[in-house]
Amino acid sequence: MVLDIGCGPSTFLLEVAGQYPNSKFFGIDIEPVFPQEIKPSNLEFKLADMFQGLPFPDNTFDLVHLETILFSITPAQLDFIINEMVRVTKPSGYIEFVETHMTCRNKGVGENFGLLLSGFELVANSYGADPDLVLTLPQLLIKNPNIEDPNVIFKELVLGRNGGKLGVIIQDVFNWFNNSSESFVNDACKQLKITKEQYFQLVKDAFKEIDSTFPETDFIRIYAQKK
Repeated sequence: MVLDIGCGPSTFLLEVAGQYPNSKFFGIDIEPVFPQEIKPSNLEFKLADMFQGLPFPDNTFDLVHLETILFSITPAQLDFIINEMVRVTKPSGYIEFVETHMTCRNKGVGENFGLLLSGFELVANSYGADPDLVLTLPQLLIKNPNIEDPNVIFKELVLGRNGGKLGVIIQDVFNWFNNSSESFVNDACKQLKITKEQYFQLVKDAFKEIDSTFPETDFIRIYAQKK
């Protein structure tokens, strides 16, 4: 069984559930943005707040997957989530993190995309989050006595179609700027001193800009086996 935490619209789950019809998949998210009607029969969703604890018994899953969330949580929240992921994973099962690391200082980041990223960093900092938190994750996992030493895959990619298939996939991750919660958009507008209309125009201009500036981003996959 596989669990995807913070599954969002469930792009990952819908793909793997179709590829592995004999396996069972679960997704949780605090917002009901996952498919309600049309989904594979081996896929289930649950509305839940990961920071209140994962709503599953100990030793339930073979794989627990978390993707593109570390840029918006605090170190204390990450520590809690790691312990919860390990708790619900079966012995010899795996926990996995798939993340991107990108700031306005990355090579190839243009004016509009840089402004968008700087606004995000300001909002994240106001929440007590650290956009660089993913870089400390391997060390945090090494300290956990219940898992083996983590495996780390690190790749530098060009964002968007100039980076090939994976570059397009990673660009889709950044589409959350278009689909962010109202509270985030309000906070971003406050930090950037712009209106909502200007914010969404900035998002549109930033994504147009990507194809001509070749911005670089870091793709990071980290996985570890439970003892």
